[in-house]
Amino acid sequence: MSLNLPRIIGNAVSVANSWLDRRALHHPRYFKTLASLGALWFASHLVQATSHLIAPHVLPSRLGKLKRNAGAWAIVTGASDGIGKGFAFELAAQGFNVVLIARNRAKLESVAAELRGEFPQAQTKIWVADAAEVTAEGRVDFAQLKKLVAGTPVTILINNVGIANNPLELDILPDKDIVDVVVVNDIFTTLITKHVLPTLEANGPGLILNVGAFADRLAIPYMGVYSGSKGYTTSWTRGLAAELRERKSKVQVQALLVNAVNSQSNHTPVGLITPSARSFARSALRLASTQVVIAPTFWHKISSGILLVLPECFSRPMVSAFANQMRENFRQGKKLGQS
Repeated sequence: MSLNLPRIIGNAVSVANSWLDRRALHHPRYFKTLASLGALWFASHLVQATSHLIAPHVLPSRLGKLKRNAGAWAIVTGASDGIGKGFAFELAAQGFNVVLIARNRAKLESVAAELRGEFPQAQTKIWVADAAEVTAEGRVDFAQLKKLVAGTPVTILINNVGIANNPLELDILPDKDIVDVVVVNDIFTTLITKHVLPTLEANGPGLILNVGAFADRLAIPYMGVYSGSKGYTTSWTRGLAAELRERKSKVQVQALLVNAVNSQSNHTPVGLITPSARSFARSALRLASTQVVIAPTFWHKISSGILLVLPECFSRPMVSAFANQMRENFRQGKKLGQS
């Protein structure tokens, strides 16, 4: 015997409507109040969704205010490849000079040469620092960075450097891997912001962009350490934004929620929901300081938003499939490294 699902659903809806009609007859004021509250709830969520989805893409960018003086500078961490390199090129395209920071001097010098080749007017400076060594005594000296940018009108800090843990079970993940993720993604980013903030305030208005990830909102198996570190990025950004407002600072801070971006560490072909690193950076700069936490690309917002609102019974298999693909890539030797 087969179930007639349409008839069952139809009967259930009829029973529910009949029950509501009887209650509405005896308690009209109650149901009017309930309907009004429901309408308000729907309207508020519609306005919120519209503001998050559409408003940032139609409001004018504030980037122009940050390069008001000829020769404005931006600092980019993790600038040797990927999203960081994309930011360096897009900032140069907007007329900024760029301080490039990463752990590999040869790669930094190569990026600087590429930048000067494409944008002859752009100036570059290099600071070699391994974010994973920031807690080691004397290995990362922020006084050197302050000396490097002394007298230059730095107005932007892009905190892009990041690392993901290898997709292994927590109990077999090496201690050093766990520590490195937290140190690179959270401690280094917080410390460099602390040391650069006075320069940004002196040259204000200024902007800090912290590269986060949608992973902080999705329970991805085997990637809990990385997801947690990016959760810190978002929460810390919100806290710092509130602090800067209280201080009436001219520096604004923003967390960028990142999904798949084509880069040297992610070989997913460029497409509708997988932008190139430069395309992502261009979108982020265009939406600079419109919201504290934002997904810079429209289709990242849509695709990840769908996963977040789907019932877990639908989203969990998709997230698990993604995690298992990462584990397969890892078994094939495609390790996730520091950018």
